[in-house]
Amino acid sequence: WSGGSSHTAVIPASNFAKDGQYTISISGKDLAGNTLKPVTSSFTVDKKKPEIKITGVSSANNGEVAPVINITDDNLDAQDVKVYKNGKLLSSSVEKDGDVVSYNLTDGKRITGKWATDNYEKGIKKKMIFDNFPTEEEYDGSYRIDVESKDMAENENSESLDFSVNRFGSVFSIENADEINGKYLN
Repeated sequence: WSGGSSHTAVIPASNFAKDGQYTISISGKDLAGNTLKPVTSSFTVDKKKPEIKITGVSSANNGEVAPVINITDDNLDAQDVKVYKNGKLLSSSVEKDGDVVSYNLTDGKRITGKWATDNYEKGIKKKMIFDNFPTEEEYDGSYRIDVESKDMAENENSESLDFSVNRFGSVFSIENADEINGKYLN
């Protein structure tokens, strides 16, 4: 405690080493016998970053392609979840029923899915279940899904998954083909 008409209590951070909810209450009397108005403050210590898992697809897919993103955290900020495709943040729009999210890929292609948020014993679990990618040739190709999440304590995590959709056959290309096509090299 420090002295004078104002007092300060210093509580070592080591008293709050474990994740959890804490409450500090201060009460007492001054030297004149006046009772202090009690002061209470509550806070949460959270040192764990959100857990992210991407499932539902393998590295190469020719059947159903429906990625599932699971994010679990005791104090998840469910509003701060970002999904990227090949490094580009996917812009999204919510369909009229309020649950279905439509993601813009490229060239007018769209995929849809549903975000579901569940409370569990200690926190929040958020899951994006993508619908099966349309069985159309323009959806064949390489994909990289990057997911970023942050919790209420600003702990951040990210996870990535590379996969391809090959329902209409593989596509191969030669890098810099125009530079060597029909030329003599030594």
